[in-house]
Amino acid sequence: MCLFKLALVLLSLYVFSSNATVRIDISSAIPRSGWDCLRKTNSFAIVRAFRSSGSADPNAHANILNAKAAGFANVDAYLFPDFPKGGAAAQVDQTHAAISGTGYGMLWLDIERLAWGSNLQANRDFIEALINRGKALGIKMGIYSNYNNWAGIVGISWNYPASQGLPIWYAHYDGVEGFGDFTPFGGWTKPAMKQYLGDKSDCGYGVDFNWY
Repeated sequence: MCLFKLALVLLSLYVFSSNATVRIDISSAIPRSGWDCLRKTNSFAIVRAFRSSGSADPNAHANILNAKAAGFANVDAYLFPDFPKGGAAAQVDQTHAAISGTGYGMLWLDIERLAWGSNLQANRDFIEALINRGKALGIKMGIYSNYNNWAGIVGISWNYPASQGLPIWYAHYDGVEGFGDFTPFGGWTKPAMKQYLGDKSDCGYGVDFNWY
């Protein structure tokens, strides 16, 4: 599953170990009954809150509330920026407005190759603006990317997010539940989470597995 298709992440209670997480790849709204089913084997979720097409996900607010109502104690969100349209600060504002009042936890910035330009400094400035606006709003933030995406978008040594204390969640589809494959980049020496296996299913929804 390509990184930009992700929509939800679930912390699994049964997949391989208590330290594994499951990613649900779906963009549409999940009804309460769907969340009830997912809660039987999962306890943590991350929902898409802003789409790379340039608008807040209209399903995010309901998905977070439905997940919480189903018993998910922790629900995060992620923002897939639309570079360079709309402005970085405005995209954070739209995301925050779309999910404010839901009690969501962290907001992950999905940084991967899609519409980024070839000017590394312009890409850096945009990401820095995303982070700074999030900090101004009091949002806890993290980065979702990997070595190759980071190198191509901002340069492998650019470390502003890491210097600001943002954790890294990286993708490497090697099927291994562990961080032994992690190569430091962007100032990160230790990851927070790894996406390592995809194209599974739970409650009729496509899932990818992640190590947490």
